[in-house]
Amino acid sequence: MNEAATLCRHGEIGLITIDHPPVNALSRRLRQQLDSAIAEACGDPSLGGLLIAAAGAHFSAGEDLGEIERAPAGAEAPDAELRALTRTIEDCPKPVACAIHGACLGAGLELALAAHYRIAAPEACFGQPEVKFGLIPCAGGTQRLPRLVGVPAALELCSRGEPVGAEAALRLGLIDRIAARDLLEEALAWVRELIARAAGPRRTRELAIGPFDPAVFDDARAAATRALRGHAAPLKAIEAVEAATRPSFEDGLHVEAKLARDCFGSDEARALVYAFRSERAARKVAGSTRGAPPQEIRRAAVVGAGTMGGGIAMAFANAGLPVTIRDLSAEALERGMAAIRRNYSISVERGRLSSREAEERLARIRPQLDYSGFEEADIIVEA
Repeated sequence: MNEAATLCRHGEIGLITIDHPPVNALSRRLRQQLDSAIAEACGDPSLGGLLIAAAGAHFSAGEDLGEIERAPAGAEAPDAELRALTRTIEDCPKPVACAIHGACLGAGLELALAAHYRIAAPEACFGQPEVKFGLIPCAGGTQRLPRLVGVPAALELCSRGEPVGAEAALRLGLIDRIAARDLLEEALAWVRELIARAAGPRRTRELAIGPFDPAVFDDARAAATRALRGHAAPLKAIEAVEAATRPSFEDGLHVEAKLARDCFGSDEARALVYAFRSERAARKVAGSTRGAPPQEIRRAAVVGAGTMGGGIAMAFANAGLPVTIRDLSAEALERGMAAIRRNYSISVERGRLSSREAEERLARIRPQLDYSGFEEADIIVEA
């Protein structure tokens, strides 16, 4: 098995490469190997600075959702290991930079926030999407972001979970520069420059939080309640960001850790992680190959003549496809067809269709009480 994190030396620079396909998710194996590699580089007197980069299409898409989904009820959250990793990076006595490309999300962004300097490829994107999975950042994301980008932007990133591109990240102060050409070459040259001018570490936790209106927290709570009613994670994320405004970074980190553990293993988190992974799995058809041509749809069938089934049958007919619609009883089937006829009549009255067009579309819909002919359909929808 290949190493998930490796250290190699480029002169006086220790280059640490994350290589954990497919998206460099921060699994336990990667966390441990990355921590060891960084500790080794920090303690090497021949190295003047470190650069963390990644192989593959992304810097890191965040925590390993598979580990979260597989965790038994009451399992310990991975926050302690992640916080230890970010502390190892931030405490390094040498300048630590990150070269970021592709997705830098969740725990991946928290790792980058702990570094002292950040350079990104133009296509990179950054975000804390944990709330979309019923979670919140657990390795200092809610504490370091306000110190880098300000409280309003940190609230937006942590409570809404939407990513930002490299240009926006640069304007916010989330990154220091965008590479013009080759990311790795420019990042290595930058670290050499930092070493040459004895720049030293620039620890995010030591930065002061800029001025802000205290009402921003109540506004964020109101917005989160309207947009995500019944979801606890956005409100906990807001509470964690608010804790960052306290005098002590450690106090805020303690609040974040407690709130993150409340979310981990919750019914909300388990359901949202399961839904996300199930949707991803459903896109993978067994035996199919990437780039295979789509199957041609020439005939359709719908099971159920209710409101939804009738609407789906009309959609097929409007696309020019013959469609069979089946229901259990003649009464249900007639009600469904009556609704379809009524909808087409309304379209004719409003000038959206001509009478001829409506008749042609209606003629494509064949109602029946059995499954005869369903074997000829290229697509069957149960409604």
